[in-house]
Amino acid sequence: MWDEARGLLLIEAGGGPAARALSRMVASGTHLRLRPGVYAERAIWSRLTSDERLQLRMVALVATSRTRPVFSHWAAGLLLGLPVARRATDAVDVIVDATRFRGVVGVRAHLLLLDASEVVEIEGMLCTSLLRTAVDVAADGGFEEAVVLADVVLRRAGTAARALAHEALEACGRRRGLAKVAKVLAFADGRSGSPGESISRVRIDRAGFVRPELQVEIVVDGVSYWDDFDWEEVLGAGEFDGELKYREDRYRQGGSAADVVIREKNRENRMRTKRPRFARWDWADLMDGRLESILRAVGIPKHGGNRERSA
Repeated sequence: MWDEARGLLLIEAGGGPAARALSRMVASGTHLRLRPGVYAERAIWSRLTSDERLQLRMVALVATSRTRPVFSHWAAGLLLGLPVARRATDAVDVIVDATRFRGVVGVRAHLLLLDASEVVEIEGMLCTSLLRTAVDVAADGGFEEAVVLADVVLRRAGTAARALAHEALEACGRRRGLAKVAKVLAFADGRSGSPGESISRVRIDRAGFVRPELQVEIVVDGVSYWDDFDWEEVLGAGEFDGELKYREDRYRQGGSAADVVIREKNRENRMRTKRPRFARWDWADLMDGRLESILRAVGIPKHGGNRERSA
């Protein structure tokens, strides 16, 4: 059966001419097998984003499971609309209470306690709740990617989310990762406006710079502007430049990418009258490790003594 909506080809187990034909198609390279009895056309697969591939893996697991799996970690994050680290989409995370799914190719099985109140249903699939997902990623993921996700959770769930996340941590029966979760929750900040800003904040902290305030209002000639990062004591500001403002119509306000560049430059010039130490960086600067030198060049201060920094 061809599932056109998802680009999946579902074949009942048990062999037969159709199954043998698909085996030949896999061998020839035109199709790939996601799970026993579930295939995808390679040409379609190659055009999918990492998130879309993870979603298809999840659909394939549901289609071939006798009982409904409970997705967790990054798989749950995808269903919940949270930012998912690209490298985490190579397998499907599920929470299990026995050996089921353990050792299954393409599945990361987590043997963890899970209360019924921590399970939600989204688009016909079961996954861990918003707060439980944040706790699990913080415990088992890297610090940087966990902060990206936790920032969004705090922004969505409000000021009570931090305390509720600690309660979820205590109830899930974990023996490892407790210190990591506590550190992520302490560092997370719902004012962070994007994954790029969250990663920037972690790297600013790691480099030893004074911790900035976030989303500070700067008034110039009666007009309010907000900077991503603010160091008022040295009249410093920092802006992370994501690509969305140049690519998506909702940010371009009907203009071209060039119009956005001009608008951003005018905004920066006005803000410089109040924040002359103004730094701007983008994804390339983050990935290539240039953020520290950019901040140093405009005079953003570092801490004088030793202190504990982000992991």
